[in-house]
Amino acid sequence: MIQRTQSFNLLIASVASLFYFFYTSTQVLSYIAAACGGLCLITLLLFKKRKLQLRITFLCIATALALLGFQVYFYIDSFMLHLLHFAFPIVVLINVLLAIGGINKDEALIKSVDRLR
Repeated sequence: MIQRTQSFNLLIASVASLFYFFYTSTQVLSYIAAACGGLCLITLLLFKKRKLQLRITFLCIATALALLGFQVYFYIDSFMLHLLHFAFPIVVLINVLLAIGGINKDEALIKSVDRLR
């Protein structure tokens, strides 16, 4: 399960999101961060079902973008004071996008192997 690069990226994204859940002081941001971390963990466990994994990963991107949007709404006046707050959703987004690339590579590999049969 952790041998694949997208599994490692999803693990990093879920850890960053769940760490942000404990780090933030706003309740709305905590719930969104917990949802994003939970979705990344669920996606990590669905390594046999790549199409479903890809759909849930896109949902994780949507929650990470919502988290970033709500952060801008809550912390726009004190951006430099809360700079660490903005780092966690960006780390989640980058790792989830890298995971999508890995899932697509796996899907292409499976399709190429099926063609050879």
